[in-house]
Amino acid sequence: MKRVAAVHDLCGFGKASLNTIVPILSSMAIQVCAVPTAVLSTHTGGYKDIAVRDLTEYMEEHINHWKKLNLSFDCIYSGYLGSPKQAKIIKEFIEYFKTKDNIVLIDPVMGDDGELYSSITNEMVLEMKDLVSHADIVTPNVTEALMILGKEYKEKEDLLYWKEILINLAELGPKKVVLTSVKVFGNENVFTLAYDKDLNKFYKVETQHINISFPGTGDTFASIMLSYILKGESFDKSVSRACSFIYKLIEEGKHHVEDIREGLPLEMFLKELILDDYYLIDSKEL
Repeated sequence: MKRVAAVHDLCGFGKASLNTIVPILSSMAIQVCAVPTAVLSTHTGGYKDIAVRDLTEYMEEHINHWKKLNLSFDCIYSGYLGSPKQAKIIKEFIEYFKTKDNIVLIDPVMGDDGELYSSITNEMVLEMKDLVSHADIVTPNVTEALMILGKEYKEKEDLLYWKEILINLAELGPKKVVLTSVKVFGNENVFTLAYDKDLNKFYKVETQHINISFPGTGDTFASIMLSYILKGESFDKSVSRACSFIYKLIEEGKHHVEDIREGLPLEMFLKELILDDYYLIDSKEL
């Protein structure tokens, strides 16, 4: 059984972070070992007056115990971080537990639609850029990618521009880069672009734009993609599988979720993910 160290926050209500990561990976027969970065009453996607308990200091105790147990992991997977210090803790975690055989996936959760989330500072952006340099795979959306690279936000560009962004991100260190929420001039669809540096190949998955935004979609995408990679699927096929299932969840979510703040209707369709019983949108070389 594959084992993943998941460094994420835990929200009591709403489908995001560990509430999403644990069921997806577990359903794919992958053991999840959580390193909680914070506990929140709800996720931050649309709710106010959230109760939050920062676990930065506790994280070090948690990790030190794991070191004593001499644990090992097939993947180290981090997402939303509550402070620059947490980024430094994760870098030390990677340096200690990284081997030639395991992989590090960094989902640099910092913002969307051209804006930083309210809790993210410029110092956090710099620390996240450094953390990305320790990753094998990185999965930013367009906003996060441009922030990491210090570039001005652009909602739409041509595919050649976005290919250059993929290359720039790979030059920071990751071997594989996935760029989500990509929009292109003259095309109303949404693209997910990927770059495999070792093979020097680019891939694209094109889906119809659905004008609705569910919190936790990024966590769901990265977790599905990672599941397939750990099960031995190719990188490009893992990306296309994640895109396909996300598209299905968003399409179904329009009909089954009354309040989009709750997140995608993952529970209703998790069985289809396990059985691969969903329409697959294939990736194409870019």
